Amino acid sequence: MIRHKRKRRGLARDNQLAIARAIKSGSVETAADTIQKAKEHRDMAIIAGEWAKRKGMGEEAIQHCRSYAFEAERKIGEMLAQTERAKGSMGQLKGKDSSGGISMLPPENNAPTLADFGLTKRESAEAQKLAAMPQDVFESVRDGEVTFSAAMKELRAAEIAAASLGRLSNPVPLHASFR
Repeated sequence: MIRHKRKRRGLARDNQLAIARAIKSGSVETAADTIQKAKEHRDMAIIAGEWAKRKGMGEEAIQHCRSYAFEAERKIGEMLAQTERAKGSMGQLKGKDSSGGISMLPPENNAPTLADFGLTKRESAEAQKLAAMPQDVFESVRDGEVTFSAAMKELRAAEIAAASLGRLSNPVPLHASFR
């Protein structure tokens, strides 16, 4: 029993050292090949940033950890966008027997859920927003030049402006009876 615990601690420590090396090198792309690993890297980068802040290591060290966390979160968003979505019980009561009693069968879709990845809906949404950001906007968020929420507000404002310009420049043609 004691050997097993020591072995576990050794694996956890080796994993933490690998993550620390990845943070130092700044390479999320090669270090995280699954959503769980990318989440672990993000979490470790956040912890490392907090530790650097408490130890007074300077703004550069803190910002490096934060930028690595943003890179890992963007990687999570990219991977989430490519994964199959879990359907839950959506459409489960369709068919001949749907008017009767309650169906007690689990959903047929075996796709992993956000809970399987250890993510909340909010974490998933923010990661996917980071992944969908244009590269220049993401880099300004990552480098601490602008906050995530400010960047999202700017992107939404730009979308709204583009949509309103699109409506004005391409008026809807009137039906022949209204001319």
